[in-house]
Amino acid sequence: TVDGVVQQDGSSVATLGVVDMDDRQKLHKVGTNLFDGTDVRTRPTTSRLHPGYLEGSTVQQIDALTGMFVVSRAYEMIARMVEQLATRLESDPDDLEGWARLANAYQVLGDADRAVEAWRRAAALAPDDPNILAAYADSMLATDAGRNLAPEFISVMERLLAFDENDVRALWFLGAHALAGDRPEQAAALWRRLLAQLEPGSEGHATVSEFLARAEDPGNAGAVGDGEDGG
Repeated sequence: TVDGVVQQDGSSVATLGVVDMDDRQKLHKVGTNLFDGTDVRTRPTTSRLHPGYLEGSTVQQIDALTGMFVVSRAYEMIARMVEQLATRLESDPDDLEGWARLANAYQVLGDADRAVEAWRRAAALAPDDPNILAAYADSMLATDAGRNLAPEFISVMERLLAFDENDVRALWFLGAHALAGDRPEQAAALWRRLLAQLEPGSEGHATVSEFLARAEDPGNAGAVGDGEDGG
């Protein structure tokens, strides 16, 4: 009860209390979670019982575990659906929309390599679609192909620039590739075109200006590292 009175068959048989002991070493263990303090002198304490606190903390842990279980089950369900889509596409490889959906799903699941492969298949079906090519390029930025300016990545950037001579993504990375290949004049030309599209005073403008200065200084040419984006 709230006042600590223990009742049995309607009669009070004991009263719960919160006390401290002069010598806790004299307590005798009984069972797994009970101590006998019959021969130990006790004294009142200012501690108080708060009903529901232990139960409340346990409920919070159960809720957290339940949430983790739900998330895990949802992830497993999505992963199964994605694998089913991948299996279907192997028998229907000309489904452009299906490859795009699969690529997006892999990106959501954090599978960067499979996302690149799915976008590669989509780009093969739609080589003149700049949106597909842009998604393909973006997916490679999550892998070594993009971070290291691999030939596959550069090829996609060149195609994007052919569609749009002002594509800021392509101008940036192709400039970085040119500078890394000891072609500073080509890098400078690309970055000047990029700089003209950026707002003066912006972070992107400052970054491109810095690398443009490197390209224009033959003794200070170097590579842009790890997919750094000036746009």
